[in-house]
Amino acid sequence: MVFASKKPRLRAALNLQVAVVLVAMLTALWVLVWPRLERYFLLQAAEQNEVTLRLASDSLRAALDRYAPLPHLIAQSPTLGALLRAPGAPGAVAAANTELLNTALAVSASDVYVMGVDGTALAASNYYKGEGSFIGNNFSFRPYFTQALDGGLGRYFALGTTSGERGYFYATPVRDGPEIVGVVAVKFTVDAFEENWRGAASEVIVTDVNGVVAMSSQRPWHFRTTQRLDDEKLKAIALNRQYPLDQLTPLDMQR
Repeated sequence: MVFASKKPRLRAALNLQVAVVLVAMLTALWVLVWPRLERYFLLQAAEQNEVTLRLASDSLRAALDRYAPLPHLIAQSPTLGALLRAPGAPGAVAAANTELLNTALAVSASDVYVMGVDGTALAASNYYKGEGSFIGNNFSFRPYFTQALDGGLGRYFALGTTSGERGYFYATPVRDGPEIVGVVAVKFTVDAFEENWRGAASEVIVTDVNGVVAMSSQRPWHFRTTQRLDDEKLKAIALNRQYPLDQLTPLDMQR
């Protein structure tokens, strides 16, 4: 009877000891393994972010490289040369408008337009849009225009003052012999890139040289900044009418 009564107590004590040992072993194992698991998942996240960044960067760079030569090729058009030499010639504007529209459709550009040396658009692919057309608008304040007028390849990212659409602009001079008689500009929008980024596991932002978010997988981040802009930078942005000044507020980069 005494033996029988002690046996359950002994079994319970042994079970308790085994449980304590198992808990201790599991705790020790977790302490050893968790840092490695944590490092593994961090590395996986970093690799995933790197892949997303590389894909986003490569696709954007490929588009920029594809559009860069276009203004120079378009500038060789005899139709545009004739328009710039004689803007008032009958049918000159209509012919240029049709050619620019066909060109924009062929190269998947948002807009293609030609400006005189004063920066006023004489013909444009969006000529049919009424008040949304570039024709008659002056773009001499844009750096891409002044760069092209100086004989170089103009490049610029900005919010369109007429269309209200963000886009990347390329521009090049139109020459009549050695003389620059006008400027051709090509614009492409960036919405399609951002739509692709929104399906990724990571957030993507593209900033300009001033730290302004030009493109992002998050729409509310457009025109936010990664740093507070000084008065000189704000003045230049205002002069070029590049971005809406009231939206240039710093992002919380700690999130």
